[in-house]
Parts: sequence; C-alpha cells; structure tokens
Amino acid sequence: VRNYIKANPSVKYILGFNEPNMGYGEGGCAMLPSTAAALWPKLEALAEECNVALVSPAMTYSGYNFGTEENKIIYGTPESWLDEFISEYKKNNEGKEPRMDYIALHSYMAWPSAIIWYCENYAKMYNKPILLTEFCAWHDEGVPITENWQAQKLAQKIEAMDKNPYIAGYAWFKAD
Repeated sequence: VRNYIKANPSVKYILGFNEPNMGYGEGGCAMLPSTAAALWPKLEALAEECNVALVSPAMTYSGYNFGTEENKIIYGTPESWLDEFISEYKKNNEGKEPRMDYIALHSYMAWPSAIIWYCENYAKMYNKPILLTEFCAWHDEGVPITENWQAQKLAQKIEAMDKNPYIAGYAWFKAD
C-alpha cells in the first residue's frame, strides 16, 4: 500500500474495511467490531504516514449472523456495528476516538430521496461527511431493472448528491 501511494500521488484516501457487518460470500469481510478496532491503529498510522484521509469501514444494512442460532449477533444497521467499533476502539485507546475523516456507506436503494435521507442521517449521526463508496439501484418492487432504468436512476441520484453538502463523493456500483 505504501509503495502504491508513493507511486500514485493522486491517492487521497485509505478506505477502511469493506462491509464488516456482512458475511463472507455476502460481499463483506465479516469482521467483529472488536477485531476491527484492534486493527484500526495500523490504518491510522498508515494514513498519517502517507498524508491521506482515512475513511471509516464501509457500512450497509445486513442480516448476517455472527453468533450461533441460540446466541445471535446481528449488526443489522450501520450504526449497530459502527457504534460498537467506536466503543471498542475507545476501550483500547484510553478513551480516544478513532480517526475517521469520512463515513463510508453503501446503498442500493432505488430512489434518490432515500439515498439522500440515508447519507444525511449518518453524516449528522457521526458529524462527518459521507463517501458513498458503492451505490446503485437494485431494488424497486414491480419495476423491471433494465439498463435504461439504471441509467435514469444513476442520473437522478448524481444530480441529488451533487447538490447535497453532506455527501463528499460517491462511486457507482454496477448492478447485475
């Protein structure tokens, strides 16, 4: 990573863990908040050394079970995992907050208003700008998901996000 950043001076960010509240095979890295909190100081040091922003673990909604059937641990909302991560980090670091220059979110909601609500909600919750590092439109009951429909939703979302002060950046995630 260091060599890549040095060879590519346009790099501005180090992204945290990908969808740690999701399971392997579900798109995420299936990482407990305590595990991520123990590893986070290494990412903080790397971001400091390379003089780049550090982006939170990328969060989305999940139904993945980290426990057993008898003792379920499900981090269904982004904040359920992220709040525990912050708490664990603070326990390990004398009450210090983890460095997160941005909050990374993933959203596959169809409607621009839903994505704007989602991003604004988490920007206010954590008092950080949002990087929507994956977005597309996968879900809209009763509407066939065609290329034209995807293109229309993409254009609508970009227009809405470009006007929103809480959203610092975004990256399209091509749907199936």
